[in-house]
Amino acid sequence: MNEEGSNKTIMWLVAVIAILLLIVAFNAPSERETCEGLRGDALVDCIDDYRLEQKEWGH
Repeated sequence: MNEEGSNKTIMWLVAVIAILLLIVAFNAPSERETCEGLRGDALVDCIDDYRLEQKEWGH
């Protein structure tokens, strides 16, 4: 494989990986889905953890 073909292959791989990362980022479970079924203190802890995690990821 020549250098030009190799560069195109690398470019396509990077593009596919970037698209997959975007899909994963936008399909993250919501607070409701993550904490569904919990009650009392467990629910409060779950919501707090979820919100802290979202702040760390910049959402």
